Amino acid sequence: MSAAPSQTAAHIYPLNSFDDLCFGNTGPGPDYGQAVRKHSAELAGAYLQDFPQLLQGNTTIISIPRGGVLTAQGLQEVFQTSAAAPSSVNIVTSHIKTAGASLLRDVDFGDTSTLIICDGVIGTGKTIVDHMKAIPPSWQGIVHVFANAASALGLKTITQHAVQIPQDVSITAGRVFADDECEWVNCGGKNVYFVGYNAAKGLDYKLPDFGDHISAPAP
Repeated sequence: MSAAPSQTAAHIYPLNSFDDLCFGNTGPGPDYGQAVRKHSAELAGAYLQDFPQLLQGNTTIISIPRGGVLTAQGLQEVFQTSAAAPSSVNIVTSHIKTAGASLLRDVDFGDTSTLIICDGVIGTGKTIVDHMKAIPPSWQGIVHVFANAASALGLKTITQHAVQIPQDVSITAGRVFADDECEWVNCGGKNVYFVGYNAAKGLDYKLPDFGDHISAPAP
């Protein structure tokens, strides 16, 4: 007998602090990292206020390097100080350079009831799906996907995969960019999906690669 399909829900919270991540409003280096963490914390606070019942037991946050590191930290800070926080909250860094089950080899699924896959910006959704595929089918927990921003394409990709796994999946993001707010760009022979950018429309949110921008020297 096959498992019932999972349920998938997306929760989007437009917050003013997202503007600090766009349009060059925050310079590179530690200041940008702090802006990412602040927005992540506010996003987590809004989510916890609406859905405290979803965060019960022990939670493991998957931090996807490099863009998801500060996002995960902001999330963890709020969970640890909130009255609605889980019994325990741990951050585990994804082995992003590997594949298959090795991505999540440091996760103790026997002591995890909620798994949060955390990234800064979700582009095509492939990275998130790769992590979802690494979840043991026998694990009986809840999966959350958490990001400062995401593309509509990325959410569609994640949702399409979510119905193929037995766990329920929830998605939280601070901003979703429509298809016509994104564009495939050839970068040195490699096609890259730019979120918040469309040359034909003259649109550019100047949403940087979080990892690159945080690690760049401050001006």
